[in-house]
Amino acid sequence: MRMVQLPGRSRAPGVSSLAVAAAFGLVVGVGACSGSALEGEATPSGDTAVDAVDTFVPTDTAVTTGDTEDVADTVDTRDATDTTDTTEPPVLDWESRSLGDTGVVSDVFAVSATEAYAVSGPRVLRYNGRGWATYGEPGPDALYGVWADESVVIVVGSGGAVARRAHGAARWELEATGSDADLHGVFARSPDDVWAAGDAATLVHWDGTAWSEAFTLDGIDLRSLFIVPGTTAEDGVLAVGTGGQLVSYQAGDWRAQQIASGTAVMNDIYGIDGTLFAVGTEATITVKKPGSNWQGQTTNDPRDRDLYAITGPAADDVVAFGAGGVVIRYDGQRWTTDTVTGPTFAAADMAAAAWAPSGSKDFYVAVGKAGGGLTLTNGQWVDLPTRPENGLRDIAGANAEALWGVGRGGLVVRRSDQGWSAVAVGVTDDLNAVDVAPGGIVWAVGANGLVLRIEDGAPMVIDTQLPLELFDVVATATSVTVCGKGGTLLDVALDGTATTLLPSGASADLRAMVIGGDGALWLSGAVGTLLRAEGSAIPTLVTSGVGGNLNDLAATATGVLAVGDNGVVLEATSAGATLLNEEPALFLYGVAVSGDVQFAVGWNGTVLRRDGDAFVREETGLSGVLETVWTDGTAAFAAGRQGLLLSRVEAP
Repeated sequence: MRMVQLPGRSRAPGVSSLAVAAAFGLVVGVGACSGSALEGEATPSGDTAVDAVDTFVPTDTAVTTGDTEDVADTVDTRDATDTTDTTEPPVLDWESRSLGDTGVVSDVFAVSATEAYAVSGPRVLRYNGRGWATYGEPGPDALYGVWADESVVIVVGSGGAVARRAHGAARWELEATGSDADLHGVFARSPDDVWAAGDAATLVHWDGTAWSEAFTLDGIDLRSLFIVPGTTAEDGVLAVGTGGQLVSYQAGDWRAQQIASGTAVMNDIYGIDGTLFAVGTEATITVKKPGSNWQGQTTNDPRDRDLYAITGPAADDVVAFGAGGVVIRYDGQRWTTDTVTGPTFAAADMAAAAWAPSGSKDFYVAVGKAGGGLTLTNGQWVDLPTRPENGLRDIAGANAEALWGVGRGGLVVRRSDQGWSAVAVGVTDDLNAVDVAPGGIVWAVGANGLVLRIEDGAPMVIDTQLPLELFDVVATATSVTVCGKGGTLLDVALDGTATTLLPSGASADLRAMVIGGDGALWLSGAVGTLLRAEGSAIPTLVTSGVGGNLNDLAATATGVLAVGDNGVVLEATSAGATLLNEEPALFLYGVAVSGDVQFAVGWNGTVLRRDGDAFVREETGLSGVLETVWTDGTAAFAAGRQGLLLSRVEAP
């Protein structure tokens, strides 16, 4: 099988077992270089200059499809005398998606300050204490509610959809509830005692073996569910919804109770220290203290905004969230408005909120209906995006449904038929490259000498005792080789128990490496460095003819393709290197090859595709920085900063 991975690792057909091993690389920023490929024009140095122009925020839908209907929406309707150019927008070759929210978020649940989950359309999101990333898509149904503990995550949604995923598991398991009602809320005493609520006052229950329908009633649509601690069976199960109604189990039967205005929609219910709180539209707050009836309270919000969520650590310290970014706090006596700093999501409609204890301070998270959210930091409500703020630097894998990606902040994701899903690995250092060895063991490398080994989902951090940046890794059935800053070349034992420094023959930073189609190990890096090694020999210099950084490599049938600063694309064999492309001020960071299908990606959303001996631009409609690309000749993925992800599902 021919494999070509992202930031430039690929395999070519008809080569040795070493050559067919998965090998991929990645780029870690742009170092200062002598400049243009042949002349030495200056290029940006470090990530700072690049990040300063990263203003693109991707959505989870195609920027445009180029369909007739889409084009019609953009046609200029001015009269015929207007001579302004009305050229239709180009048809985009790539579809833009997000590694985080899909543009909508419905619910959130916090297990701890370093583990929380949210639902966004058909997608689940996971928070790892630093940021949010996709956690897979159980199916096509829209998801509305989520509950989790240390062992499992459970989500519910449209048409009675329920999915469950055990901690550390790679996949979501779909479950049949026996109901076709949209389910909006879910809560549990344990993974074997789960309740969900939805339209037509539907209540369904999981008893550890199967789901069963406990109650339905036309005329009330339930939006949220809570279970009073210390209760059992139906007792203590409370759900609120339309018509200002609460549904609960009383005197041996399910009953509906009016707790607010009949025109209000009760969006959330929460209990703490024996006190129950419910919030809804029309600035509705109603509270039930121990031994008392439900009583409405004044929000003291001068704009009387709709409320959607409520949470908190104590009955005299709860917080409600709502429309237009309103945050109001209860001290046991009255409600007051909190100042929201934001700034991006300061005025966003907050769909849901959650709280979890976190050492000496509490962890709060609120999520916006259109994505994004807030968290409480140093007494201020500040932005908490529900998309990765940095994104992927490398992707590797054998096929489109078995890919791994890594990025800044210890981000690790894997892709299956259920989409991309974050993997908890317990590291926060930047990861620069990933490779998948035959047999499925995953290797990743990054900042501060980090080498990460993942087998059967279990991560292992390897102590290299090298406090420097590692840029790429190549894993085969018999060896694992890593390259990095200052010409570092490192051999890692297959079981991760030992590392050995190897002579590289170079002092420049080595940014990428791959096993070429000729069976040799190729390396590239700063100031046009290009090296080649056969067997266990010390790498020898191959004259590249360029002075800028060579940021990535991919295997071709006879050697490698290298990309770098100033739009350089080189084709190299043991006989030497040939310059195929050059464009001053264009910086290419990733390359992928699968036979005749060859892509290079980089600055300003650039995607180049090989057409004969030339490289032509593909339309992406983006301006963000792409750092990696992968293709198997049919499917293709390109990824980069700010959670940017592009996909292409047909060969050009």
